[in-house]
Amino acid sequence: MARKKHLVNKKAKKKRIGKCKFCPCNQYELLDLHRINEGDSGYGYTDANTIVVCANCHRIRTHNRFTEKD
Repeated sequence: MARKKHLVNKKAKKKRIGKCKFCPCNQYELLDLHRINEGDSGYGYTDANTIVVCANCHRIRTHNRFTEKD
């Protein structure tokens, strides 16, 4: 039997982190969760596979204009 992935509570993670990973934006309404590995690869919205980003950085990240730095 396959193990079920535990999906992250998006609202709770945005509140817990509170700011964009790439810029100082901390407006809750502008924050979103971005999957590090896209869903086509079988990766969902799990805690380890998501980062909190603002709408602008999410748009840039989606268009591959920069790479993630830890």
